[in-house]
Amino acid sequence: GAATPYFAAAVGVEIAASWATGRKLYRLDDTISNLSAGMMSVLMAVAFLKWSMLMYTALYAALAPARAWLLAATGLAVPAWLASLAAFPLVDLGYYWFHRRSHDVQLMWLGH
Repeated sequence: GAATPYFAAAVGVEIAASWATGRKLYRLDDTISNLSAGMMSVLMAVAFLKWSMLMYTALYAALAPARAWLLAATGLAVPAWLASLAAFPLVDLGYYWFHRRSHDVQLMWLGH
């Protein structure tokens, strides 16, 4: 992600400070742990983006009968942007529950 160069620079500064002071400040296991957590965070973010798009698509498809009924009953067509706007609170509610569960499920916490 965008933070990777800053993370690498911080590791470099830590290694240099450790070498300059003669103290063991840098630990490879910490770096590996942090890099692993960062990679999982990116993977979870990608998975969440995919999930969000799938939810919007599923809601749009689920609302198709209601849109068809409205068109047949009133002659009014529901534009896609309006249907998406109507689906937004439902997707937001889904994200809310995802976020709540991420505090309890360790794998989900990595993407938090």
